[in-house]
Amino acid sequence: MTSVAPAHRAAPQMTHTPDPVATPQADAATSALEAGPTKPRLRDQIAENPLLSLFLGLTLAVLTFLSTLAVALLMFTLNDINDGLDSLGERIDGVEVSLGERIDGVEVSLGERIDRVDVNLNDRIDRLEAKVDAGFAAQGAHIVETDRKLTALISHLNATEAVDAALEGRLLDGMSLG
Repeated sequence: MTSVAPAHRAAPQMTHTPDPVATPQADAATSALEAGPTKPRLRDQIAENPLLSLFLGLTLAVLTFLSTLAVALLMFTLNDINDGLDSLGERIDGVEVSLGERIDGVEVSLGERIDRVDVNLNDRIDRLEAKVDAGFAAQGAHIVETDRKLTALISHLNATEAVDAALEGRLLDGMSLG
Protein backbone atom coordinates (compact mmCIF):
# COMPACT_ATOMS: atom_id res chain seq x y z
CA MET A 1 0.00 0.00 0.00
CA THR A 2 1.46 3.27 -1.08
CA SER A 3 0.44 6.47 0.45
CA VAL A 4 0.75 9.91 -0.86
CA ALA A 5 2.02 12.45 1.59
CA PRO A 6 0.44 15.87 1.56
CA ALA A 7 2.43 18.60 -0.05
CA HIS A 8 3.08 20.52 3.15
CA ARG A 9 4.54 17.41 4.83
CA ALA A 10 6.67 16.37 1.88
CA ALA A 11 8.40 19.68 1.44
CA PRO A 12 11.29 20.31 3.83
CA GLN A 13 10.96 23.36 5.91
CA MET A 14 13.40 26.00 4.81
CA THR A 15 14.20 29.32 6.15
CA HIS A 16 13.11 32.15 4.07
CA THR A 17 15.43 34.97 3.28
CA PRO A 18 13.69 38.10 2.17
CA ASP A 19 14.16 39.08 -1.42
CA PRO A 20 15.11 42.70 -1.91
CA VAL A 21 12.40 43.08 -4.55
CA ALA A 22 9.10 41.75 -3.17
CA THR A 23 6.13 41.02 -5.43
CA PRO A 24 2.50 40.77 -4.29
CA GLN A 25 2.42 37.04 -5.13
CA ALA A 26 5.50 36.49 -3.04
CA ASP A 27 4.00 38.41 -0.14
CA ALA A 28 0.78 36.30 -0.31
CA ALA A 29 2.79 33.06 -0.35
CA THR A 30 4.95 34.27 2.52
CA SER A 31 1.92 35.23 4.63
CA ALA A 32 0.33 31.83 3.94
CA LEU A 33 3.47 30.02 5.11
CA GLU A 34 3.87 32.22 8.16
CA ALA A 35 0.24 31.60 9.21
CA GLY A 36 1.30 28.28 10.63
CA PRO A 37 0.58 24.72 9.77
CA THR A 38 -2.81 24.23 8.15
CA LYS A 39 -5.27 21.50 8.95
CA PRO A 40 -5.00 18.62 6.50
CA ARG A 41 -7.86 18.27 4.02
CA LEU A 42 -10.39 15.41 4.37
CA ARG A 43 -9.46 14.06 0.94
CA ASP A 44 -5.84 13.82 2.00
CA GLN A 45 -6.80 12.06 5.23
CA ILE A 46 -9.02 9.57 3.33
CA ALA A 47 -6.21 8.91 0.89
CA GLU A 48 -3.83 8.20 3.79
CA ASN A 49 -6.29 6.14 5.88
CA PRO A 50 -8.56 3.63 4.07
CA LEU A 51 -10.29 2.79 7.37
CA LEU A 52 -11.50 6.40 7.54
CA SER A 53 -12.75 6.04 3.97
CA LEU A 54 -14.68 2.90 4.97
CA PHE A 55 -16.06 4.60 8.08
CA LEU A 56 -17.22 7.64 6.08
CA GLY A 57 -18.79 5.37 3.46
CA LEU A 58 -20.64 3.40 6.12
CA THR A 59 -21.70 6.62 7.82
CA LEU A 60 -22.99 7.95 4.54
CA ALA A 61 -24.84 4.65 3.89
CA VAL A 62 -26.40 4.70 7.39
CA LEU A 63 -27.42 8.34 7.00
CA THR A 64 -28.94 7.56 3.59
CA PHE A 65 -30.79 4.57 5.04
CA LEU A 66 -32.03 6.58 8.02
CA SER A 67 -33.16 9.47 5.84
CA THR A 68 -34.92 7.02 3.49
CA LEU A 69 -36.54 5.39 6.52
CA ALA A 70 -37.60 8.80 7.86
CA VAL A 71 -39.11 9.75 4.49
CA ALA A 72 -40.90 6.37 4.31
CA LEU A 73 -42.27 6.81 7.84
CA LEU A 74 -43.34 10.35 7.00
CA MET A 75 -45.08 9.13 3.84
CA PHE A 76 -46.76 6.32 5.80
CA THR A 77 -47.90 8.78 8.46
CA LEU A 78 -49.18 11.27 5.89
CA ASN A 79 -50.97 8.46 4.04
CA ASP A 80 -52.51 7.24 7.30
CA ILE A 81 -53.60 10.80 8.15
CA ASN A 82 -55.04 11.17 4.65
CA ASP A 83 -56.99 7.91 5.07
CA GLY A 84 -58.26 9.13 8.43
CA LEU A 85 -59.35 12.43 6.87
CA ASP A 86 -61.11 10.56 4.06
CA SER A 87 -62.90 8.38 6.61
CA LEU A 88 -63.83 11.45 8.64
CA GLY A 89 -65.12 13.14 5.48
CA GLU A 90 -67.26 10.11 4.69
CA ARG A 91 -68.66 10.08 8.23
CA ILE A 92 -69.42 13.80 8.01
CA ASP A 93 -71.18 13.23 4.67
CA GLY A 94 -73.22 10.41 6.26
CA VAL A 95 -74.18 12.58 9.21
CA GLU A 96 -75.06 15.42 6.84
CA VAL A 97 -77.32 13.15 4.76
CA SER A 98 -78.95 11.71 7.89
CA LEU A 99 -79.46 15.17 9.34
CA GLY A 100 -80.95 16.38 6.07
CA GLU A 101 -83.37 13.46 6.02
CA ARG A 102 -84.36 14.13 9.63
CA ILE A 103 -84.90 17.81 8.90
CA ASP A 104 -87.02 16.93 5.87
CA GLY A 105 -89.04 14.52 8.04
CA VAL A 106 -89.56 17.17 10.70
CA GLU A 107 -90.59 19.72 8.06
CA VAL A 108 -93.15 17.28 6.61
CA SER A 109 -94.44 16.39 10.08
CA LEU A 110 -94.72 20.04 11.08
CA GLY A 111 -96.44 20.86 7.79
CA GLU A 112 -98.99 18.11 8.41
CA ARG A 113 -99.57 19.27 11.99
CA ILE A 114 -99.99 22.86 10.87
CA ASP A 115 -102.48 21.74 8.23
CA ARG A 116 -104.46 19.76 10.85
CA VAL A 117 -104.47 22.71 13.25
CA ASP A 118 -105.58 24.99 10.40
CA VAL A 119 -108.43 22.64 9.48
CA ASN A 120 -109.48 22.36 13.15
CA LEU A 121 -109.40 26.13 13.60
CA ASN A 122 -111.40 26.69 10.42
CA ASP A 123 -113.99 24.12 11.58
CA ARG A 124 -114.28 25.81 14.98
CA ILE A 125 -114.55 29.25 13.37
CA ASP A 126 -117.27 27.95 11.02
CA ARG A 127 -119.19 26.45 13.99
CA LEU A 128 -118.87 29.71 15.96
CA GLU A 129 -120.04 31.73 12.96
CA ALA A 130 -123.02 29.37 12.57
CA LYS A 131 -123.86 29.83 16.26
CA VAL A 132 -123.59 33.61 15.96
CA ASP A 133 -125.72 33.57 12.81
CA ALA A 134 -128.27 31.32 14.54
CA GLY A 135 -128.25 33.68 17.53
CA PHE A 136 -128.80 36.69 15.30
CA ALA A 137 -131.58 34.83 13.45
CA ALA A 138 -133.22 33.91 16.76
CA GLN A 139 -132.93 37.50 17.97
CA GLY A 140 -134.35 38.72 14.67
CA ALA A 141 -137.27 36.30 14.94
CA HIS A 142 -137.81 37.38 18.53
CA ILE A 143 -137.77 41.04 17.48
CA VAL A 144 -140.27 40.35 14.68
CA GLU A 145 -142.53 38.47 17.10
CA THR A 146 -142.27 41.25 19.68
CA ASP A 147 -143.03 43.84 16.97
CA ARG A 148 -146.10 41.85 15.85
CA LYS A 149 -147.31 41.59 19.44
CA LEU A 150 -146.78 45.33 20.02
CA THR A 151 -148.64 46.14 16.79
CA ALA A 152 -151.52 43.91 17.86
CA LEU A 153 -151.53 45.50 21.30
CA ILE A 154 -151.54 48.99 19.84
CA SER A 155 -154.35 48.02 17.46
CA HIS A 156 -156.25 46.49 20.34
CA LEU A 157 -155.72 49.62 22.44
CA ASN A 158 -156.85 51.81 19.57
CA ALA A 159 -159.93 49.63 19.05
CA THR A 160 -160.64 49.64 22.77
CA GLU A 161 -160.44 53.42 22.87
CA ALA A 162 -162.78 53.69 19.90
CA VAL A 163 -165.22 51.30 21.54
CA ASP A 164 -165.02 53.21 24.82
CA ALA A 165 -165.54 56.49 22.99
CA ALA A 166 -168.49 55.05 21.13
CA LEU A 167 -169.96 53.78 24.34
CA GLU A 168 -169.56 57.13 25.90
CA GLY A 169 -170.90 58.94 22.87
CA ARG A 170 -167.75 60.72 22.09
CA LEU A 171 -167.31 59.08 18.77
CA LEU A 172 -169.80 61.45 17.19
CA ASP A 173 -168.43 64.54 18.90
CA GLY A 174 -165.42 64.64 16.77
CA MET A 175 -167.34 63.99 13.55
CA SER A 176 -169.43 66.47 11.82
CA LEU A 177 -172.47 65.56 9.88
CA GLY A 178 -172.24 66.93 6.54
